[in-house]
This record gives sequence, structure tokens and C-alpha cells, in this order.
Amino acid sequence: DHGNSLVFGGNPPVKPKKINVAWMPRKNKAIAIQAMQILEERARTKVPVNWVEIHGKTPDRVAVMLQNSHIFMGTGFPEGFGLPPLEAMACGMVAVTSAGYGGWDYLRPAEIAVPALANLPALTPPVFLSEPGQPDEFGERDLPSGPNAFVVPDGDPISLAICVEHAANLIVDGDPLVAELLKNGQQTADALSCVRQKENV
Repeated sequence: DHGNSLVFGGNPPVKPKKINVAWMPRKNKAIAIQAMQILEERARTKVPVNWVEIHGKTPDRVAVMLQNSHIFMGTGFPEGFGLPPLEAMACGMVAVTSAGYGGWDYLRPAEIAVPALANLPALTPPVFLSEPGQPDEFGERDLPSGPNAFVVPDGDPISLAICVEHAANLIVDGDPLVAELLKNGQQTADALSCVRQKENV
């Protein structure tokens, strides 16, 4: 079954029996593994999580794997633009990622309301509500201003785990925020497509 169709396709959406979370080990593998271990030890997702490791695959195979996953867990922060979260948005996934050096070019953070955060001073809501950078100075990008991802601090596996957990439970519940994130994510991916980049150049 196509992962996203379990949640977002058809009328009415079907509650998934598991949540597929795609991740890339070449992007700070240790942080990803820590986040996975934290999420699994907490055991607070409403359905089991299936980890989809993407490594050494052809571009076509990567696209299929992304399209069959619900969430992309991004850990690639010491880079400029950061394509994997954008590719995930283009494939109809909820992106949970850090911004790195250039992610604010297109990432627009969603607010997160998780009761567990109240007892963790390092994870208070302002961490998740960091302001994105200034709009493109040339005005060439017509990006949606609404939220398109859950954005966590760089190199923070605890925040990453909690946000993946939160996103998974929102998907299971059919929360309207999921549809908003997917719509805004697709619009962001469309605005930054190869065709649009060629037009801008």
C-alpha cells in the first residue's frame, strides 16, 4: 500500500496501522539513531513506527520510498540549502527537520503543543518557533508563508524524537494541521522546482 494514501488519499482517509518514517543515514547518522531510540523508549506513538532507511538508492527508488512514507526525519544541518526536506515535501510527506545554514530559505515552522515539553526547560515552545530568515532579497520566490514543517534545533535528538512522535500522532488522528503542512509543503516544492529555478536564472 502507498503509505500516504492510507492517511491523505481517498474519501474518507483511513487511519494508518503504522507510520513510515524515512531517514537518511548519510546525514548525521548518530543523531538519527539517538532520536529513534528516544522515540521508541518513550513508546508514545498511537501506532507502531516503521523506520525507512534511504541509502545507496537510485533517484527513482528514493522517490518511491519517500512517496510511501508519512514523515521525513531530517538530520542534515551542516549544509546550505538542504534538499532532502524539500524533496520530502514534493513527495507528500510531513517534514520534521533542522534548518541548518540555509533551511530558512524555504522552511516555515509549525507550532507544536506537546504536554511533555512543559517539564523539559530546554524544549520550551520558543525552540520550535524560531523565526525564519529574511525573504529572498530579489523577490524571486513566491513561497507560502504558512507552516510547511516541524523545525527543531540543529543536532538535538530529543527535540527531533518528540516532534516525530507528535507528527505521527497528528497523522493517526487526522489532524487538520497535517493537511495544511502537506499543502504548504507542496506549494513550496512547486515554487522551488527545477523549472522555476531555470526561469529565475
